[in-house]
Amino acid sequence: MPETIQRQWGGLSGRRAAAILAAVCAGGMAFRIYQLDAGVPLIWDALLYFWYASDAALLGALPAGHVVDNNGWPIFLSLVFSLIESNDYMDYMAAQRLTGAALSVLAAVPIYYICRRFLPAIPALAGPAAYVFDPRIAENSLRGYTEPLFVLLVSAVLACFLARDRRVVWAAFPVISLAAMVRGEAAALIVPYVVLYVVRFRSRRAVLEAAALALVFLLVLVPMVSYRIETTGTDAIFMRIASIGTGITTGDVTRAAAATPGDLAAVLVRNLPLMAAAVPFGAYLLARRHGTDGLPVLVVLGFSAAISAVALSTAFVPRYTFIMLPIWSLFAALAISWIAGIVPRRRTALVLVTGAVIAASIAAGAYKHSSIDLSLEADGRHIAAGIWEAAGGDPVMAIETSHMPSLPLWGLSEFPVLRGDVHVPGRPIAYCAEPARCDDIEDGPAALAGYLRGTGSDVTHLVADGPEHRGSGILLLPFEDEDDYPYLVKTYDSRDAGFTYHVKMFEVDRDALAGHR
Repeated sequence: MPETIQRQWGGLSGRRAAAILAAVCAGGMAFRIYQLDAGVPLIWDALLYFWYASDAALLGALPAGHVVDNNGWPIFLSLVFSLIESNDYMDYMAAQRLTGAALSVLAAVPIYYICRRFLPAIPALAGPAAYVFDPRIAENSLRGYTEPLFVLLVSAVLACFLARDRRVVWAAFPVISLAAMVRGEAAALIVPYVVLYVVRFRSRRAVLEAAALALVFLLVLVPMVSYRIETTGTDAIFMRIASIGTGITTGDVTRAAAATPGDLAAVLVRNLPLMAAAVPFGAYLLARRHGTDGLPVLVVLGFSAAISAVALSTAFVPRYTFIMLPIWSLFAALAISWIAGIVPRRRTALVLVTGAVIAASIAAGAYKHSSIDLSLEADGRHIAAGIWEAAGGDPVMAIETSHMPSLPLWGLSEFPVLRGDVHVPGRPIAYCAEPARCDDIEDGPAALAGYLRGTGSDVTHLVADGPEHRGSGILLLPFEDEDDYPYLVKTYDSRDAGFTYHVKMFEVDRDALAGHR
């Protein structure tokens, strides 16, 4: 860092910097706890991670039979689950959310060290503050997904690599392996870091060390890769990268990725972390003020952006850009320090500007939290209880709902229990290989009857809702036109119980189905 910048800001003792950083982290955790909805069940990928972690905690070993590619997060989560003594699955789900929140806040530590490499201690604290209080990052940390642990690891990688101690730099490479276990695309980061290592140290020894560090990266991954191939048939890292590349070259991308640029831009604006706005100016400041010292960060940013673009080409999910969060945090710190440096009393200005950023972030987060309607998910718990009571006996349910993926858990008499031992599993309907690309169903009664006579021959009950349809949509038809399906008998309707979330359950009349043509 230029000495003039250090003189302008003055010094700050390590103890005071640590105290301020701890206060920032405590505030960020409080911000997340405020937004926590412990009574809302986990959904989609988070529910898959929940089951994997629960089984791993019960077995004391890695479970088989789970379709979870990125199992680094649930493996870590299983350690937390093993410490919980409760018979309520919602306690474990709350623990999953809180663990994600804590890891998200903890990432502020390596982010501070990244910022400290280019800024004095005082303005460097603006980076973790902007990160910790960003409302969209806080919201994501409570969903039970992989991102909190992933961001912590990729932040640690960059912080280690930027360290002056060569031995600390070495630690970056096995951490890349850990990040790849959490999200497979992180494996691609080995390329820029190996190249940058050779460029940074510029010697024959550096070339040999880089080769050795790349080997360490692979050796750390080998046990997990072998396990994944043995249990799922794919390593979910290198094979995934190859399959994505094949999909792009053949033009086989999702509808989301094929949307118009305007639609994609609108989604990004609504969902990207707010500090992404500082990226252009922050990158300019880094290049102008730090020259070649900032080059490794810009190279990693470019490579990370390419990784995000590839991931977004398969499914347009804005959280796939979170691999760039540590660098975005640095850019936010650079931008805030520049704004504060305009006036003579720069320390006071820094406090005011950073405080304004935090206040705006908290206000935006509080507003969004208050505007999110979680009544459907909250109703889903009570509706699930009513469905199991109405079904009775030992039903086999085919489920196509948007807000009740945890419905099978309500059929359990005890918890925790291995997922494979769940005797009353709900399951989605696989009407065609890729529901999003199914053609419109012309003859609904015949199509559903064909399903119930074929792959759904053991199904006793159908459960469906009306809004968002993530499945094949085949149950939307009887949901809207009950009279067209004489072989279905409605046994539950959530509207009759006074709920806003509309869910229906039908019992399959096998005798009537046999006579249906």
